[in-house]
Amino acid sequence: MRSSHVQRYDAVVIGGGFYGCCLALALSDGNRRVALLEKSGSLMTRASYANQARVHKGYHYPRSFLTGLRSSMNFSRFVQDFRECIDDSFEHIYAIPRSNSKVSAFQFRQFCSRIDAPLERASKRVLRMFNPLLIEEAFVVKEFAFNADLLRDGLQSRLESARVDLLFNSAVEQLAANDDDSIHVLLKDGDCLTGERVYNCTYSEINRLLSRSGIAPLPLKHEIAEIALVELPPELKHVGITVMDGPFFSTMPFPAQNLHSLTHVRYTPWESWQDSDGSRSPGEYLKLRNPESRLFSW
Repeated sequence: MRSSHVQRYDAVVIGGGFYGCCLALALSDGNRRVALLEKSGSLMTRASYANQARVHKGYHYPRSFLTGLRSSMNFSRFVQDFRECIDDSFEHIYAIPRSNSKVSAFQFRQFCSRIDAPLERASKRVLRMFNPLLIEEAFVVKEFAFNADLLRDGLQSRLESARVDLLFNSAVEQLAANDDDSIHVLLKDGDCLTGERVYNCTYSEINRLLSRSGIAPLPLKHEIAEIALVELPPELKHVGITVMDGPFFSTMPFPAQNLHSLTHVRYTPWESWQDSDGSRSPGEYLKLRNPESRLFSW
């Protein structure tokens, strides 16, 4: 350790993504002293930023009733809690194909009714955007997007108001148990702090930290997904389209960049592997598969 003085916390959260930020806020309630460690120089720079920015209402999950129901129930709470980052300025359309879909238009309507997710049949203006030979029916739904930059700024302001210690550029090397049941958190720069409770919210790095700490890794599956950001023509600038349920695509507003994300069920996740020992980061794994690649720097 670089210093003989070790800062002590009631709780230490490792990972400054959306989940880590919300957990640190919840733990800070009352007089608890909480630290949030993030290895980069800012919150929410990875998976919490690089996604569709979709605020799920449950429409996406007709093959998982419980997931759809939970999304529908929590939709209003997220919108209320993070109103400042919500983009509801666009028309969102779900289209059901005539073939290769795992759900029919009738089944989709039934599912949405069961989870209390409102929808209405698309107007003729909207239907003209689709080939009727390929699309059985299209619906206008109540589903929003979020601005990841505003979400990050709002969460950081709340964390600072709650007096959570935000420790940036703080990569964790290892965890070690103390005799008093507290946990040493050893940083890669040689510093150390101690927590009565430590929460590993490092997402793709979960098993690496466990492995380095002598803790049994979890059976996890990793996927590398590539999301394109595109500029759509003016006619589609305020429209989101999701074609489902099967090997189809979605385009959603991505408010943080004033662009649209473009994803495909089959092609967006283009690499996956099972992680059983935490020995490699995603970047190291991909470098092993493709030594010439310069795309990855985890």
